Amino acid sequence: MDAGASWTDLGPIASWSFIACASDGMKVAGPADDGTMIITTNGGADFFESSPTNLLELQCAAWSGSGNQLTAGFANAIYISTNNGAAWRITAAPATNSWQCLASSADGGILLAGQAGGQLFVSTNGGGVWGVAAAKISTWLSAACTADGAKMAVADGVAVGLSVDSGETWVFNSISRAQPKCVATSADGSMLLLGNVGNPFISRDFGATWRQSLAPTTATESVSCSADGATLFADAPGFAVVAVAPPPLNFAEVSHQLVLSWPWPSSRYALQQSPDLSSMTWGGVTNNIVVTNYRNQVVLSRSAANAFYRLQGPNP
Repeated sequence: MDAGASWTDLGPIASWSFIACASDGMKVAGPADDGTMIITTNGGADFFESSPTNLLELQCAAWSGSGNQLTAGFANAIYISTNNGAAWRITAAPATNSWQCLASSADGGILLAGQAGGQLFVSTNGGGVWGVAAAKISTWLSAACTADGAKMAVADGVAVGLSVDSGETWVFNSISRAQPKCVATSADGSMLLLGNVGNPFISRDFGATWRQSLAPTTATESVSCSADGATLFADAPGFAVVAVAPPPLNFAEVSHQLVLSWPWPSSRYALQQSPDLSSMTWGGVTNNIVVTNYRNQVVLSRSAANAFYRLQGPNP
């Protein structure tokens, strides 16, 4: 609950080869030892098992951001539950030997699923209809998408695949010194985190450019990040790494007004201004903050006076 500073053993014995987590952190799901699913809806105070049928083995899962929908890939089908695993309905996803990875938009309407030794599939109506997202055949190790489901990322151990149109078109790129194993993205896509056989890679422009992080890892088994991209997590053999990455502050001129924006929610950061950098005097900006496309926005009128702006919050 404190970005990795302390940990509590919650008790249930399970394989935990992966976990799926809703935005508030209270709803978590992962595989039990018998191949079914183990779920908590209260942050680990209680756990219970769930499965559509005892004949299936859980391979992957994804919560919607709100936690209202849980999507799970079992050995030969993808199921959805809208009541925390009490009941399940099978989706129209094609039968396959293994669904390797899943990603869900915040509302659960857009779903991305990858097969082991197969194709990528996308549903834009909550699992009712699925279409082939990319013709490339591979073992898809990890999938992620932004809160609106528009930007998608996948990794197959060789390349990272990126889409900015909900899976309609894809670009697959290999990255120097990288063997992509896992991916994670912030809610708006301004932070893209790539797990690697070595140090993780970070992109601030959704894959246009990459830089290798300085995380002290020799291999990365899984990665995740907060909705605003400010807290990053990497799981390495034997230990985990947590980093703080201050959100970038962007500037744009729209209709002769200045628009400042930064990733939502960024609740630990405050927008400040100063008339003179040499004075180091900063005050809070009191203009109304509007959330648009999972970004905080402040609109300022043009002024002849100089002004400097920054986000003040926890240091890296």
